Amino acid sequence: MSSTVKILLGALATALLSWFLYGPMGYGANCEKAAAAAPVATADAGANTVSAPATPEAVAKCQDGVNALLQGKTITFASGSAAVDAASAPLVDEIAAALKGCDGTTIEVAGHTDASGPDAVNMRVSEARANAVVEALVGKGIAVNRLMAKGYGESAPLAGGDAGKNRRIEFKLAAAPAAAPTEGAK
Repeated sequence: MSSTVKILLGALATALLSWFLYGPMGYGANCEKAAAAAPVATADAGANTVSAPATPEAVAKCQDGVNALLQGKTITFASGSAAVDAASAPLVDEIAAALKGCDGTTIEVAGHTDASGPDAVNMRVSEARANAVVEALVGKGIAVNRLMAKGYGESAPLAGGDAGKNRRIEFKLAAAPAAAPTEGAK
């Protein structure tokens, strides 16, 4: 099996497990604590190396770069689904290229919906769309262990309540946790 297929299968398994733990099981807070203790790979999805956490300045620079790419643009989805719309592929490519230069960071892919529909459905839709973007980024070479999909449903609307603006994906970058020293290292 090729490494690309393994990465994609790993991303899918991670997305499903994330959905299960954050959604029905409600263990999100415990997963975040465990993730904070895990080493983080560099942007090369196939690498086994661990990068040092990015400085606050580097995180801010990367966040600003991603925000600039999204200025006036939105990742869109096929109607009624979590599939990333083909028209958004160039934007996803640009975001992936920007994130490749952000070693030492973790990326939360945050899915949001508008207020139409039941809260529970909106939460599932936002999680599924965030997972779809994570899968797309992994397909573009971003290490899956740098990414976390999280759905917010309709809980964080933008000012003005514009339904189109509330249906969005946001990227929240943070410094990767420092790798735990190996046993015997002093």
